[in-house]
Amino acid sequence: MPKSIPSNDRPLISFDWAIQRMLRKKSDFAILEGFLSVMLDMDISIEEILDPQTNKDFPRQKTIVADILCKTSDDKIILIEVQFSMETDYFHRIYYGTARVMSDRLTMGQRFENIAKIYSIHVVYFPLGQGDDYLYRSRFEFVGVHHSDVLALSTRQQQRYGCTYPGGVYPEIVLINVAWFDDRIRSPKDEWMYYMKHEKLPEKVTAKGLHLVSERLRIDATETKERQAYRKYRKNVLFSDDYIEEVKMKSEKRGLEKGLEKGILQGLERGIEEGLERGKEEAVVNAFKEQVPISVIAKIVGVSEERVLKILRDNGLM
Repeated sequence: MPKSIPSNDRPLISFDWAIQRMLRKKSDFAILEGFLSVMLDMDISIEEILDPQTNKDFPRQKTIVADILCKTSDDKIILIEVQFSMETDYFHRIYYGTARVMSDRLTMGQRFENIAKIYSIHVVYFPLGQGDDYLYRSRFEFVGVHHSDVLALSTRQQQRYGCTYPGGVYPEIVLINVAWFDDRIRSPKDEWMYYMKHEKLPEKVTAKGLHLVSERLRIDATETKERQAYRKYRKNVLFSDDYIEEVKMKSEKRGLEKGLEKGILQGLERGIEEGLERGKEEAVVNAFKEQVPISVIAKIVGVSEERVLKILRDNGLM
């Protein structure tokens, strides 16, 4: 039976803060297991939380708001990343991050067949590509050039690896675009999306693990110091949300004008990119005038601190 929860009376911790700060203890694995089981359509049991190394080497990778690396009881590796800052090359970032996780898990002398199955899940709060859904999963296939047939594994390989096609052993990428969720509750996936978008639960909860959110992720249940840190963090995120919406509107308008002038799609795309760059510069300048720290500006705008300083110098503010 669905559980009725008065969500309006119980403000909740956001999903990104929860996975970064609160869901790394074994006693809280059930929440993550519920989220993963629902989104991946399989029963997930987490054995341990690993140390993610995907965002520690390059300044631009530090724009990731939160990430967590899990190992399941059947040796699958699951990377979850949450990203607020808009990046035009984010698909390339996904490619790098997935490859990095794979290489970090491979030890010298290990047989390739022992490489773990990897699921790379990316929760984004900005427009990423063009589409009609909020949930996308990659599919890897070898398709015949002449007969359009899909290559399958041999019978022996199927028995050995537990899958029918080569794609079963390759990493799978899952994209979750929170902004594209239409707030209609039709499935357990929608229930999780409602929480991630609004930081509260729908009236009736049936999704695995979601009922635990109301018990363990209430803001009023956190200690004072943690609550203050969370509110400061949310203030920065809200600034980022406003910036993204403003840049999106401005860039689409400028891109449309350029596209109409040139009469070709290339003009539209170039206009949008130029609008985004100008929007980033405006966001940096406005945030600096509001006395937002440079490190915070770099994080929410999605550029390096060096780029922030250059923009400020170019505008005579440094």
